[in-house]
Amino acid sequence: MAQGVSQGYKQQEKTLEEEIEEKKRYVPPHLHLNKEIIDCVFMITSMFLEIPNISENKVEVQKKVISRNFRKLIEQYDQKGIQFAPQNSRDYIVFAARCLHQSKWREAFENICQIKVISNISDFQQGTLKANLETRFKATGMKIYLIESQT
Repeated sequence: MAQGVSQGYKQQEKTLEEEIEEKKRYVPPHLHLNKEIIDCVFMITSMFLEIPNISENKVEVQKKVISRNFRKLIEQYDQKGIQFAPQNSRDYIVFAARCLHQSKWREAFENICQIKVISNISDFQQGTLKANLETRFKATGMKIYLIESQT
């Protein structure tokens, strides 16, 4: 992931063999990971864990937090006065989390499907990832519904 020339170091004299060995260790550009995909996948999986946790522990004083990053993202969006239509992947994930918190799994799933980075994944276009995500949304929506109906 940290490939390339470091800015902090002056250009050091390297032999031809050292440069060839260094270039062999590089990962080809078509195998690089997109940071936005990693962030989206992390936030979506955090949503599946954190939203039922929020529903379960809303009356406790010391709340158990699974993902601090996701919880902080939700709190930041709650503090905003006006909510506009989602524009980036984090907005879509927050809107999906709000829908899922109300047990509206279909709306949450549709919000996640609108993320451009996720919809460009080849498994998502073939339908395998899409079907797995849909079943996960259904299960999490049912879990939240059962938690909310008990309280």
